[in-house]
Amino acid sequence: MQKRAARLILNKTVRTPTPGLFKQLKWLSFSDRCKYHTSILIYKTLNNMAPSYMTDIISFSKNDNYSLRSVKHNDLVLKKKPKTQFFKDSFCYYSISIWNKIPCNIRNFSSIQLFKSQYRNYLFNNN
Repeated sequence: MQKRAARLILNKTVRTPTPGLFKQLKWLSFSDRCKYHTSILIYKTLNNMAPSYMTDIISFSKNDNYSLRSVKHNDLVLKKKPKTQFFKDSFCYYSISIWNKIPCNIRNFSSIQLFKSQYRNYLFNNN
């Protein structure tokens, strides 16, 4: 639907590639929109702006014995290792993997508005 709408708005044919149309309209692709909204929910959870049950599914990487990159970057970790594809397709697994791919300088913004704008720019410019 998003691709069809972009072609309709810009009066393009069905064969016109959509990435250029999305850039022209300043739209994120559907997959990038999913990443964007998932990341906002995780940001809110980490900054106590989301329901308390959300904090039960995520935790930071901690290791007192070794200096690991995941600890330095404040990456999130799963409390259980995924054993099935069903679990890997879950929100919990997806959201943590998306969050850990966001650059640290964007993750660490203190304002949600700044986080949203910078992350949207990051997604828009890196695709």
